[in-house]
Amino acid sequence: MTIDTHIHIEEIENLNDVINRAINSGVVGLIAVGSDYESNVEILEFVDKISQIKIYPALGIHPCNLNL
Repeated sequence: MTIDTHIHIEEIENLNDVINRAINSGVVGLIAVGSDYESNVEILEFVDKISQIKIYPALGIHPCNLNL
């Protein structure tokens, strides 16, 4: 069983095609990585919509997106 350990869903234009290709290739899970507030929210919304494959959210803020 294969899990894709790093996917940024906000950067993918046709997410359904990517999901289908992953499933057809034997991928059983995706770790969706957030890099800012907006991408974290998008990941959480995405997890609720997709049932064909397991999505593991990895929420966070990339250091480049910090306002220090």
